[in-house]
Amino acid sequence: MGTPQTKGYPNQSSGNPYTTPSNADFGGGKHFANSNYKRHLLAIPKAKVDEMLFHQCILDNFKSFGEQSGYNAYDAKMKKHPDEPPKLIATRVWTGSAVYPRLKGILMNDNDDGCKAMAPFMRALNRQLVCQSPKAMVTYRGSKMNKADIILLKEFWTKAKEAGVPLITRVPAYYASSTELSVAKRFSTHGFRVKFIIPDGCPNCCYIESWTEFKGEHEVLFPPWTAFRIDKVDIDGEYALELAVLDNMLQPETIQVLPGGGISAASAIVGISAITGVAGVAALASPAGLHAAGAGAVGAGIPGISALAGAAAVSSAQAVVGMTAAEAGASLAVAGSMSAALSVDGESKFG
Repeated sequence: MGTPQTKGYPNQSSGNPYTTPSNADFGGGKHFANSNYKRHLLAIPKAKVDEMLFHQCILDNFKSFGEQSGYNAYDAKMKKHPDEPPKLIATRVWTGSAVYPRLKGILMNDNDDGCKAMAPFMRALNRQLVCQSPKAMVTYRGSKMNKADIILLKEFWTKAKEAGVPLITRVPAYYASSTELSVAKRFSTHGFRVKFIIPDGCPNCCYIESWTEFKGEHEVLFPPWTAFRIDKVDIDGEYALELAVLDNMLQPETIQVLPGGGISAASAIVGISAITGVAGVAALASPAGLHAAGAGAVGAGIPGISALAGAAAVSSAQAVVGMTAAEAGASLAVAGSMSAALSVDGESKFG
């Protein structure tokens, strides 16, 4: 890593190169609304991203934060495709190996300096991923979960289903899938796979085969903090998990990432931390209702759910979706426990 320079991206001053992401960076009550990712991304005017001059902004920021690998990869792609806009060069760089492992660690920990260093690049990449209005499709991803993980997840998911409460999560990192099941199978550690149901016109995903370094992966990429609803968990089925891809704009920004559960030392994916009603209205939209620090477990009494416990949170769930106190408590317990159970991400993009 180099010494910070004076240049930075618009509306931000340059800072020190980010240090190795730490699990501690993702503290209690973290969600998209208060994430460093959102803060640094929104500091960049969206209108700037489509300008060819934004190429230099991305390069300057990589250099400023000592991100030499990212700088070299972006500069090489830009020279090879000089007429392409930043969003396409960023997409090409993503498909290689120079940026995505480091970027995933930054996002999973919501590292402040790291998000700032990568913000221009992410702004450009997101420009390609969103509002592409793809046709309805099904995609797949290899899972790192083992049998014990699936069994525990199945137990919690069943409880939520019996309570009639859908479970929704947001994933804080870029999340890759493939239209080809054979690709997902190659990245499955224990043979478990995830199936994604993408609706027609989905605003937060993009098929990027045209710009990939690895033809044949048929990658469909989701931007950070994409919202998914878990519709099925089946340890004996062809797919361990079935996830419905949701419109991010219609989901509350306060769906939480729970400390110690959503993020693990193994770069585990964020767990389930939001409860929604049948009508799709968030039951726990306020951070205050979600994070009753130090409160005891409710409902099923499963450990590790203090961030979603307390009478205030139960009352909030009841008020929005009309659940009984028992249903609200049980749903909160299920959500908190699932956050500690769901662990499907590894070093590879598809697994």
